[in-house]
Amino acid sequence: MKSKFFSHAVMALLFIAITSGVYAQEQILPPVTVTTTSNVNSAVSKSFQSTFKDATKTQWYKVDRDYLASFMANDQKNHALFTKKGYL
Repeated sequence: MKSKFFSHAVMALLFIAITSGVYAQEQILPPVTVTTTSNVNSAVSKSFQSTFKDATKTQWYKVDRDYLASFMANDQKNHALFTKKGYL
């Protein structure tokens, strides 16, 4: 009887710990804004072209203050995220 109560108490505490962690995470993460763009500054463009020389079908997205490149290379879809200063 005592061990049954103990296992129920542990399960209840585990449930509370898991659900409270999920709730806390929802409040901490800020929203992310993603928009398509064709205006990429020269630092980002130069860094992308030197890093991914064989890239084709490149599409650019603005993710908050960064730039996301979606492109094909070696028959695989790839993504690369750059800061506005061109850092990968």
